[in-house]
Amino acid sequence: MGLFVTGMIVGAAAAVAILGFMAVVAEDREMEERARKKRERDHKVLKDIEDWYMNCD
Repeated sequence: MGLFVTGMIVGAAAAVAILGFMAVVAEDREMEERARKKRERDHKVLKDIEDWYMNCD
C-alpha cells in the first residue's frame, strides 16, 4: 500500500513537472511571436515616416 501511495505521489509530481514545462515553452513561443509582431510594426512605422519625408517636397 505504501509503494502504491508513493507511486501516486511521484506520478503526480511528474505530471505537474511536465505540464509546467509545457506552459513555459508555450509562454516562450508567445513572447517570441509578440516580439516579431512588434518588429514588424516598428518597421512599418519607420517605412511610413520615410515615405512621408520622401513625399514632403
